[in-house]
Order: sequence, then C-alpha cells, then structure tokens
Amino acid sequence: MPEHIPIDAFDLRVLPAGQKMRVLLDAFPTLSGGVQLPALIVTGAKAGPVLLAVAAVHGNEYEGQEAVRAIFARLDPETLSGVYCAIPVCNVFAYEARSRATPPHLDGLNLARVFPGSAGGSPTQRLAHHLMRMVVRNVGADDLFVDFHSGSEEMNYLPLIGYRDIASASRAASEEAARHFGGAMLWLVDDGVGMFNAETSRLGIPTVGTETTGQAGCRPADVAIFTEGLLNLLRFKGMLPGGPPPRADAVPCRGVSVVATGTGFLRLTHRLGAVVQAGEVLGEIIDLFGDQLQELHAPHGGTIWMQRTCPATRAGEVACILGVPGSE
Repeated sequence: MPEHIPIDAFDLRVLPAGQKMRVLLDAFPTLSGGVQLPALIVTGAKAGPVLLAVAAVHGNEYEGQEAVRAIFARLDPETLSGVYCAIPVCNVFAYEARSRATPPHLDGLNLARVFPGSAGGSPTQRLAHHLMRMVVRNVGADDLFVDFHSGSEEMNYLPLIGYRDIASASRAASEEAARHFGGAMLWLVDDGVGMFNAETSRLGIPTVGTETTGQAGCRPADVAIFTEGLLNLLRFKGMLPGGPPPRADAVPCRGVSVVATGTGFLRLTHRLGAVVQAGEVLGEIIDLFGDQLQELHAPHGGTIWMQRTCPATRAGEVACILGVPGSE
C-alpha cells in the first residue's frame, strides 16, 4: 500500500537514497473525505538535482499522466543522480469528473487559473495553495519544474515546449531546458496570472510547460514525445548517464491568436502545422444559411500551432493560434 505523507511536510531532500516509492500526499479534508494526490518518486543513489513533473492540472489531459508514469517505470535508482518526482494527477476533482475544471458543485474553478491559491478558499483554491507550497519547498534554482498540458476537447495543438517570458532569475535556465526537450516547437509564452507555470517562473523556479493534441484523448505518438522529452530533460540536468541531448537552435515563437468576431460555423482552410504568410486567408465563419460573417486572415506570417476542432464558434473564441517567430 502507498505510504501517506502530509503534503505540507513532503520534503524530497530527506527521503532515503536509492529507492522507488509510491506515496499519497494528504492535502486537506473535505465533506466527502480527504484530498489525496498520487506521487511517484525515484531517489537516486547519487546526489543531484530535483526534477518535479506534474500532469492533469486540467483533469481531462492524459498524455502527461502517461509520460510521467512511463519514466517512473523505466528509471533505475542505481543509475539516477538526484530525485525524480511526478504528480500524475493534480486536480483530482476534475479527473474524477472527466472534466477540464473542478465540477460546479464544488466551485467550478479552473485550477490552472487560481495559483498560488488560498489556504482558506474554495476546494480548488486550497488545492492550488498546497501544490504551490509543495513545489516551492522542493524545487530550487538548480532544479527543474515541468508542467504537462495538452489541448482541450475543442482545440488541437502541435507538440509545443514552452517557457515563460517573465523577467526572473530562472528565465535563462527555463529557456535552456526547453531547448533540450526535443520533438516540439519552441514557445515563448506570455506572462499570465494564476497559471501554475507562470507563478513558479515568477518565483525564480526553472520551469517548462507543454501542449499537444489533447482533445480528451491520449495519442501514443504524443505520449512518446512527452516521454522522450522527460528523458532528455533528465539527461540535460545530468541526472542520467551520458551527455545531454542536442540543443535546439530554433527561434522562439510567440502564440498569436486569431479570434472570431461573430458567432457562427467555422471553416478552416489549412492543416495544423501549415506555414502561412501575413494576410493569408485562414478560413471563414458563416451563418446557418452559409453566408459569410467573417473572413479570417493571418495577422503575421507563422506556423499554425492550434486549430479549433469544434465548428460551432462563439464571438470572442479563438479559431486558431499562429506560432510567430521572434522573441520581441
């Protein structure tokens, strides 16, 4: 049976070396019982950094869950330096409901928008509070935090590896880690409030985050990219034998959204991953009779990183996202 450890007492540095363990992190009580988060831990026989990876901040994102479990199964404590720790499911409320956010009967909040949370808040805010404290306590400037995400049921992404454009002590280290992930396009992510990987970056914790297909599925190809990316990060940090993987020389891209101005039926003309020029037609939004309401144009040249897969589109929703080269 997994050992129970209070999440606020969870300290990776004091765990015995050379072990693999499954634990349950006891967070806080609820009316229906206690909140328990699964943790997979490998403590290396040799000292080294901490790599802490989390998945399912959104409950119906599954690729990261499978990747962190695959790495746990493959790692040998005798050949590992440092500590690998993975939380396969962060938002247990949403995971159990098979939904992106916490169910409405609890508070209906999106965990990825409420960090650093609140000790006395609603269930999702309290969960964010305990998760944030746990990461801050265990991941330092020489370590790495990995936040796995994937597309929603209505949005399909290319594999992306990102780091936040936040002026903090960890920015250069985060970019360098992202460049060693491999298999994904390099995303310079704008700052954001309440997002796990933004708040850790702001505190100077080296942080990378991902996106990929998602859509409440779990494509083996995406799991393989995430799994290999994690192995690359472990090699990059010197936690596994052998040299680091090749460093990507890609130009970082920003995500630029193309937004619907009216409500209607979305028709897109390009495939995901297509390279387009500024001003190029990307599609249209039509009414129920088939008359055009809006023609969609590329505001800049770039690569189509994300496409909305649900044709029924409301005003203000994102139709697609372009990856636009340039760090400025």
